[in-house]
This record gives sequence, structure tokens and C-alpha cells, in this order.
Amino acid sequence: MDAFFASVEQQSNPHLRGQPIAVIGSGGRTVITTSSYEARQFGVKTGMNVYEAKKACPHLIFVVGDNTKYTHTCAELGKIYTGLTPTLKSIQWTRRSSMSRGPTVSSGASRQWEKP
Repeated sequence: MDAFFASVEQQSNPHLRGQPIAVIGSGGRTVITTSSYEARQFGVKTGMNVYEAKKACPHLIFVVGDNTKYTHTCAELGKIYTGLTPTLKSIQWTRRSSMSRGPTVSSGASRQWEKP
């Protein structure tokens, strides 16, 4: 879930799919929160300032992050994981926790899908 925010943005906006994008904050002085795999090929990295990112990838598309969208997507993924495994370690999201970590599926999933 290395590029989770970028992947959610590309999934929700078909015009961004396959494009180098960087998710940024809404403030004037912001840094790259995450970048798509397409942008990473040009050296765009988390924590880079916008100027450096644009210099590395002139056709980079900046997208302001939307935490509501990421929280919703994470909840939907949690529902899918819950259906796949008998036990799921749930992470309570706080302002300090990282959305990119997501829920952790336990080892029970592998036992559920093993051949008899």
C-alpha cells in the first residue's frame, strides 16, 4: 500500500490513470504526501517539495489529498478483508496513524484457502 493515496485518486478519476501524479496538502507550503508509480519512475518521492517534484517530472499532475475518500476506501477494503479471513486485526485510525498501513490480514487467511 505504498502509493495508497495516489492509487485511490487514480481509481476515482479515470483521467489520472497511467499518469504521473503526486498527492499534496492543501496549504501553500506543502510537500509530496505520496506519488504514483508512474511519477516515481521520474524520481518523485514522498517528502519532496513541489518545486523539486515538478523539476524531476515536468508533466507531473498535483492532486490535493482527500482524507474522506481515503477513509471510505480503507473501510471498503476492510469489509473485503473481513470476508476473506476469520480474524482481522483492526487499526483504529487517529490523526497520527498512517492510512497507507491499512488493516492487517491475519495468517488465518492462508489456512482458510489451503487445499485439503
